[in-house]
Amino acid sequence: MKKYIALLILFLISAVNLKAQVSLTGETSGYFPQEELDAVRNRSIYYFSSNKQHIEFCKTLLSLYSDGLKNNYPPNTIVILKYYFCIDEKGKAVMIKPVSDYPHVNSQLNPKEMTGKIIETIGSYTFIIGAINKKPVKYSFMFELTIDPENARHNEAVMKESARISTGNPMKLEEYATSGFIKPEVISMEKPAYPTIARLAGIEGTVLIKAYINEKGIVKYAEIARSIGQDCGIDEEALRVVKSAKFTPARFGTGPGKAQITVPVIFDLEDNN
Repeated sequence: MKKYIALLILFLISAVNLKAQVSLTGETSGYFPQEELDAVRNRSIYYFSSNKQHIEFCKTLLSLYSDGLKNNYPPNTIVILKYYFCIDEKGKAVMIKPVSDYPHVNSQLNPKEMTGKIIETIGSYTFIIGAINKKPVKYSFMFELTIDPENARHNEAVMKESARISTGNPMKLEEYATSGFIKPEVISMEKPAYPTIARLAGIEGTVLIKAYINEKGIVKYAEIARSIGQDCGIDEEALRVVKSAKFTPARFGTGPGKAQITVPVIFDLEDNN
């Protein structure tokens, strides 16, 4: 009987530890600053152990912000989130400390409902393990994020565009040649807007889009040839700008005709600033 009771206690302890208890109070003096760790990562990834977790986290914040605009914040409110994240030797968040800077006009600093959701969410996340001389240590890093209405609106627009573009595969794609022509050239193509989730998560890269262009230089269909590999809105934005672009028609010996080409769409955070 004692054996079963002991096993039950161990199970309950394990279940409680699945989600760390994150505190808003405590001392940060025992946490090494990120600059002193053996390997310092770019601050834009916020030390999440995976991009997937970071993207999920950013989506959660954007959703909270959108709800806040509808229910709590005045129109056009900018929300500024500034915290120190304190991470233990096992890569779990144990404390966040709000940073108290005077916010800009028409902005809110660390809204209470968003702070609560951050605490609730990061308790189940894992961060990279900080080390000094290869020994795991507790460390802290600054989490800083600014979200404005334009971010939220653009994120919703990209998701709607994704649903629209993904429908409607035209018939007879085999009519679009893959060789034997002078390649169509871009006449006009909109510069892609950086999806909010990707920008917040620090994701960059190049998406390759296969475009099916008719004899008038119009893109009749487009599909992803090489994805960025992250669910962050970049693929959808690349599809959108190629689908709406204007090209010169492919030139064959007998004149213009239908052709398929691969179009690279580059997403670079420095170029976006």
